Amino acid sequence: MIRHRGIGNTGDAMVRYVHFELRAAIGAAAALAVTAVVLCVVRGLPELSGTWLLPFAVVTVVVALWAGVRSSRLKVVGRTRTYEAAVPLADPPADGDTLRRRPFSPMAFVGFLTVALTLSLFWDPVVILVLWWMALDWLSDGLVAARWERRNGVLLWRNDSRDEPWRLAYSPVSPPPPTRTATGAPPA
Repeated sequence: MIRHRGIGNTGDAMVRYVHFELRAAIGAAAALAVTAVVLCVVRGLPELSGTWLLPFAVVTVVVALWAGVRSSRLKVVGRTRTYEAAVPLADPPADGDTLRRRPFSPMAFVGFLTVALTLSLFWDPVVILVLWWMALDWLSDGLVAARWERRNGVLLWRNDSRDEPWRLAYSPVSPPPPTRTATGAPPA
């Protein structure tokens, strides 16, 4: 984890907000894939009719429309006001906790898998539709945040403390290196 002293208590861990959302989406998608494979082995392949694919298509369209609403400035559901309320960091955290090092949370994956597999095997396989919705929702939230970051030239950070886990902070994106001429001298 990245340790930072900028906001909250001393030593609070800071995690990139986009990475936090994408880790959750990857964990839910991985649990969905494992659950689907186990269901195919135990119950056999489902019919590939419109009745099976239609709910997945409807959830996908609803989440896509909801992402547009979420990227707005609407008071309760829009995320833009939350991002704009982020506090500036005194010194940007080092780039240590990336998706390359930790692409998903193992604990979230195990939790999703346990619940989805148990409910799907003993109750109804439609439960995997909830995992589909959760994975798409976290993915869309990560995309909305990434779009906001790109438009504003900052990186959003999530305060990973028990006191204020919802509190966001931002740091500027480092400027590109200065251009050089063919001789290596800076341009005049």
